[in-house]
Amino acid sequence: MANVQTLQIILEQAERERDAALVAVQQAQARLQAAQAQASDLAQYQGEYQARWQTQFRAGSGIETVHAYQGFGNRLTDAIDKQGQLTGVLEARLHAARAALAERETRVASMRKLIERRVHEAQLRVNKLEQKASDEFGQRMGRRS
Repeated sequence: MANVQTLQIILEQAERERDAALVAVQQAQARLQAAQAQASDLAQYQGEYQARWQTQFRAGSGIETVHAYQGFGNRLTDAIDKQGQLTGVLEARLHAARAALAERETRVASMRKLIERRVHEAQLRVNKLEQKASDEFGQRMGRRS
């Protein structure tokens, strides 16, 4: 049974690692959702910005205004591109975190199965010893009669 106790300690450690991996998945998912929301907000703002300035251009604008619009529009496009790259990185991290969680869950399940098997084997050994003792007792009783 000492072997089972050692395995139980290992199982508890594996469960802690699995729980930590679950927290990591949840955090990665939250970061990804925040980045996706930010990307969506930037894209929406870009659309609004372009619509606002199109009406202004129709009314006639000076060259400085056009340069300012283009400069800000370019920076906004760069920000959207960078946010898209960040979203891609965060998606990859979420995928890796999920893979790590699956690995930890498999380890926990394996440890549980191993403990279950060892407990069953120990119970079989006890049953055999009890049966042997019972048989020996029966033989002794048979000899006395």
